[in-house]
Amino acid sequence: MSDKIDYKRIQNIVESAIDMKVRQIIDEEITEKLTPLRNDIDKVLKIVSDTRQEQVLTQAKVDRHDDEIKELQTFTGFATA
Repeated sequence: MSDKIDYKRIQNIVESAIDMKVRQIIDEEITEKLTPLRNDIDKVLKIVSDTRQEQVLTQAKVDRHDDEIKELQTFTGFATA
Protein backbone atom coordinates (compact mmCIF):
# COMPACT_ATOMS: atom_id res chain seq x y z
CA MET A 1 0.00 0.00 0.00
CA SER A 2 1.42 3.31 -1.05
CA ASP A 3 1.02 6.33 1.20
CA LYS A 4 2.78 8.56 -1.28
CA ILE A 5 0.84 11.73 -2.05
CA ASP A 6 0.89 12.92 -5.63
CA TYR A 7 1.32 16.66 -5.02
CA LYS A 8 1.70 17.42 -8.71
CA ARG A 9 -1.68 15.83 -9.47
CA ILE A 10 -3.31 17.74 -6.60
CA GLN A 11 -1.71 20.96 -7.85
CA ASN A 12 -3.05 20.35 -11.36
CA ILE A 13 -6.56 19.68 -10.02
CA VAL A 14 -6.50 22.85 -7.90
CA GLU A 15 -5.14 24.95 -10.78
CA SER A 16 -7.82 23.57 -13.09
CA ALA A 17 -10.58 24.35 -10.57
CA ILE A 18 -9.24 27.88 -10.07
CA ASP A 19 -8.99 28.40 -13.82
CA MET A 20 -12.60 27.25 -14.32
CA LYS A 21 -13.84 29.55 -11.54
CA VAL A 22 -11.90 32.54 -12.91
CA ARG A 23 -13.33 31.91 -16.39
CA GLN A 24 -16.84 31.69 -14.92
CA ILE A 25 -16.41 34.98 -13.03
CA ILE A 26 -14.98 36.74 -16.08
CA ASP A 27 -17.79 35.39 -18.28
CA GLU A 28 -20.44 36.59 -15.81
CA GLU A 29 -18.87 40.05 -15.57
CA ILE A 30 -18.51 40.40 -19.33
CA THR A 31 -22.07 39.22 -19.88
CA GLU A 32 -23.34 41.64 -17.23
CA LYS A 33 -21.52 44.55 -18.86
CA LEU A 34 -22.34 43.62 -22.45
CA THR A 35 -26.05 42.89 -22.00
CA PRO A 36 -27.08 46.58 -21.74
CA LEU A 37 -24.89 47.37 -24.74
CA ARG A 38 -26.44 44.51 -26.71
CA ASN A 39 -29.91 45.76 -25.76
CA ASP A 40 -29.03 49.29 -26.90
CA ILE A 41 -27.71 47.96 -30.20
CA ASP A 42 -30.94 45.99 -30.69
CA LYS A 43 -32.97 49.17 -30.06
CA VAL A 44 -30.88 51.15 -32.57
CA LEU A 45 -31.24 48.41 -35.19
CA LYS A 46 -35.02 48.42 -34.72
CA ILE A 47 -35.13 52.20 -35.13
CA VAL A 48 -33.01 51.95 -38.28
CA SER A 49 -35.23 49.19 -39.63
CA ASP A 50 -38.39 51.17 -38.88
CA THR A 51 -36.86 54.27 -40.46
CA ARG A 52 -35.96 52.34 -43.61
CA GLN A 53 -39.51 51.00 -43.86
CA GLU A 54 -40.87 54.52 -43.42
CA GLN A 55 -38.49 55.77 -46.13
CA VAL A 56 -39.75 53.11 -48.53
CA LEU A 57 -43.37 54.03 -47.78
CA THR A 58 -42.64 57.74 -48.12
CA GLN A 59 -40.85 57.19 -51.43
CA ALA A 60 -43.78 55.12 -52.68
CA LYS A 61 -46.14 57.95 -51.76
CA VAL A 62 -43.90 60.49 -53.52
CA ASP A 63 -43.68 58.28 -56.60
CA ARG A 64 -47.46 57.82 -56.63
CA HIS A 65 -47.94 61.55 -56.17
CA ASP A 66 -45.52 62.27 -59.04
CA ASP A 67 -47.42 59.82 -61.25
CA GLU A 68 -50.73 61.47 -60.36
CA ILE A 69 -49.28 64.90 -61.19
CA LYS A 70 -48.03 63.62 -64.54
CA GLU A 71 -51.45 62.15 -65.31
CA LEU A 72 -53.14 65.44 -64.43
CA GLN A 73 -50.63 67.37 -66.54
CA THR A 74 -51.27 65.05 -69.46
CA PHE A 75 -55.02 65.32 -69.00
CA THR A 76 -55.02 69.11 -68.73
CA GLY A 77 -52.21 69.69 -71.21
CA PHE A 78 -50.41 71.70 -68.56
CA ALA A 79 -46.76 70.91 -68.00
CA THR A 80 -44.38 72.13 -65.34
CA ALA A 81 -40.63 72.03 -65.44
